[in-house]
Amino acid sequence: MELIEQFRGAMAGAALAETSSLGQLNCVARSYRDYRGFSAEDLSERLLGWFRASGIKPDSMTGEAMQLLGHGYTFERAAADARLLQPPESRLSDRGLLRTLPAGLVRYHDDIHLIGEARLICGITHAEEDCKMASVALNLALAHLLMVGTDGLIEEVLEFVEPRSPEFGRQLGEIPSLKPAELRFSGRATDTVQAALWLAYYCDSFSELDTIIGIHEGDAETLLPLASALIGAHVGYGGLRDGGWPASPSVDYMLKLGDDLHDLSQAEPEVDHDRS
Repeated sequence: MELIEQFRGAMAGAALAETSSLGQLNCVARSYRDYRGFSAEDLSERLLGWFRASGIKPDSMTGEAMQLLGHGYTFERAAADARLLQPPESRLSDRGLLRTLPAGLVRYHDDIHLIGEARLICGITHAEEDCKMASVALNLALAHLLMVGTDGLIEEVLEFVEPRSPEFGRQLGEIPSLKPAELRFSGRATDTVQAALWLAYYCDSFSELDTIIGIHEGDAETLLPLASALIGAHVGYGGLRDGGWPASPSVDYMLKLGDDLHDLSQAEPEVDHDRS
């Protein structure tokens, strides 16, 4: 399978997101494309412009951070102060994860930049360390699926996560032994990434994915597009269609963004993996 087909699959899966998350993902993808790389300042300006123009109400952490950005705060201070103004359940929310996927796509061959950029993209609004670590685990998994597939997927992510976040590492280490009913649909970033990796590892069709999500009460708003994006990165856009994944109204535009991110990834020089 050609790599560009996998990029298209990842973006088509992510296109199943709700309007708010999809708008933020588009901002990040267009920032990479137009800036020809990563710029936190450019991305902050795009997200703030989207927030002001769209009229869409995002999650409370994102909304708080965007309000502070609009008052002239730097993105680091905006996220840190927003964190102090929100209850714990909002601080640990998974709503900052989906927009980080372009980091895993563009930097799939460059762990150092992938890790730093995923953390920054998430941390623009979600400064909690658990959220940023979840974004790194998600994008390391995405890169592994692009290059290798599901073989060794959990071990690859654990190699980075476990020494730095033992509790989250324990969660990820449980994936091979978890039953579908044991997945947690809490809306917390670490729970969502654990569930997304489990679904990417075990699900072959949308009906299977939808059935497993359907047996749970809870928050799957971010989980569904995240898991679909990971599966799309593994099986490609054609594999999603063969597996019965529905086409989002925005799928054609997302496919074009996938092509653009693929082209950018090939323009970036490959580097040796070194996570130290």
